Amino acid sequence: MLLALLLSATVAAPSSGPCDRFAALGAQAPGRADDATCLQLLDDACAGSVGRACAALADLLLSGDGVAPDAPRAERLLDRGCQAGTGEACFRLASRTTDAARRRLLLDEGCAERSGGACLALAELAEDPARRRGLLERACDLGAGGGCLGLARLGPGQGPKRLAWLERGCALLDAASCTAAGDQRRAEAAEPHELDRAAERYERACALGSGVGCARLGLALLRGEGLVRDLPRGRALLLASCGALPPEACLAAAADLPGGPPDLLEGAPPLPLLEALCRRGQPEACHRAGRSWQEGLLVTGDGPRAEAFYERACGSGRLEACHDLAVLLWAGGGVPVDRPRATVLLKRACDGGVVEACLDLELHGLRQPPAR
Repeated sequence: MLLALLLSATVAAPSSGPCDRFAALGAQAPGRADDATCLQLLDDACAGSVGRACAALADLLLSGDGVAPDAPRAERLLDRGCQAGTGEACFRLASRTTDAARRRLLLDEGCAERSGGACLALAELAEDPARRRGLLERACDLGAGGGCLGLARLGPGQGPKRLAWLERGCALLDAASCTAAGDQRRAEAAEPHELDRAAERYERACALGSGVGCARLGLALLRGEGLVRDLPRGRALLLASCGALPPEACLAAAADLPGGPPDLLEGAPPLPLLEALCRRGQPEACHRAGRSWQEGLLVTGDGPRAEAFYERACGSGRLEACHDLAVLLWAGGGVPVDRPRATVLLKRACDGGVVEACLDLELHGLRQPPAR
């Protein structure tokens, strides 16, 4: 009876521990079942060739939810699930193999067994345009919103057909489809009230985790486009997500912030945006870009680039950047050592009130400590 229930159940995306995943397969665990009991039930079902149970158990072993992680066993279970006809198991196993030929075979089998993700992955590999379109259509039909988005991108221009694909992808909870649908609706709006639906799409995209969607929503809230104007929320969204846009697009959007583009420095802008802000004459952005290049945390360290950004910030009067440039030149962090110039910069920063620069001067015997 248990196997019959599992075999007839629809596939659901489990989100928690063993008992939740077992319940998501469509069968009910005994009352007060603990994780160990539910794991055993999943194991028994998998042994009975219920492929979805194998896939659920593999997910647990990969995520470590209620069980010790075990990637090798998880892959064996995915293989068993794939052989039992569960397309998602084939798809997940394909994503874990480094053998290109085997990956292709697994994706073929997964797509044949109704995995939208497998069909979408195959479409990305297809060279023949007709086959690619067919795979995207199958992916979309099987619930992979990215397939609907791919079909929208195949068509020229905007138009109702493209919007229909985007709306379908959005309904399937594909964040990029929601954002693109919002963009098209906004571009085609003839009346202010028609912006409502664009804002709704941005709201959904943002809720699904799209940084671009959140940035677009923030801008709509700042402008009151299809929404009640909400400056605090719009500002918070744009500050948090503007970096997901191309730098120039982000800077253009930031013109609507109360403090303009300089407000973006309150968040954690990515390096390309820092560099764009630097080019717009923001010394703090130049300084932070220099640190990013010097420290190598966001990108591979690059002394000459760090020096160039520090120079720009220091030249614009940011004395903390003068100090960082001095430290770089003193130690030769990827640039030629230049201690005479470093000393001049340290003295300039110290005279301007940068305490760390004064301490460095004392450390190197270039300045006497203040009399007590």
